[in-house]
Amino acid sequence: ADRLAAEVNRLAGELHQEQENYKNAESLRKQLEVEIREITVRLEEAEAFATREGKRQIAKLQARIRDLEAELEAEQRRLRETAANMRKYERQYKEIVTQAEDDRRQVAELSSLVDQLTIKIKTYKRQIDEAEDVANLTMNKYRKAQTLIEEAEHRADNAEKNLAAVRRTRSMSVTREVTKVIKI
Repeated sequence: ADRLAAEVNRLAGELHQEQENYKNAESLRKQLEVEIREITVRLEEAEAFATREGKRQIAKLQARIRDLEAELEAEQRRLRETAANMRKYERQYKEIVTQAEDDRRQVAELSSLVDQLTIKIKTYKRQIDEAEDVANLTMNKYRKAQTLIEEAEHRADNAEKNLAAVRRTRSMSVTREVTKVIKI
């Protein structure tokens, strides 16, 4: 009877220890779930911000490009009109000298404007490239966060599997011990 009482006390201790292990594993699982939810929320916020900012920047740059293209077309139209005026003024020799000097000056200004617009276009294209780089960096951060989430889920799954295996093992060892005690 003393042996059985000692065995029952030992089994009760093991059962108590298993219950503590289960409580610890359960609290760890809940903590991991909370962390996963927090990471998911932060990730969604980062994605939304990156998408919103990227679209805003791209729309802004596209609008500026359209404005510059319109200005370029206007300048090109003016350049064509100037050329037509030159042909018309060539018919009148007295006006050619004065008008030619004016036209040369206008062409130089237009060329300068075209050069300036070309430089602006290149600048805006560079800004678009930078915005795309920022978007790529944000996507890389998103992918990294996604990988971390998957790893955390994998660790949680492994912990649950280990807990189930430990439970089965403990259950089987308790059954064997009870069987031994009964045989004795």
